[in-house]
Amino acid sequence: MEEYYEIRDMFVPFNLPISIDDIEPEEILALTKSDKKMSAGQIRFILLKKVGKAVIDMNVTDEDILNAIKEIHFSEEDEKA
Repeated sequence: MEEYYEIRDMFVPFNLPISIDDIEPEEILALTKSDKKMSAGQIRFILLKKVGKAVIDMNVTDEDILNAIKEIHFSEEDEKA
């Protein structure tokens, strides 16, 4: 998590987005499943184990995907909290 936040925070000085508010996580999940990277009903993801160390992973669950989307999703409820 430390590397994640370090990388994410590097976006701020360049005015690059670190969150998004106009998405529906479930819709993104559905669109992801229609991607050409699907193989035998599973999505092939290229994930970073650490900076500079990418791996192919086909064991990402729907829950993992939704949690990742929700990490960058900023909603009105978040603003009120």
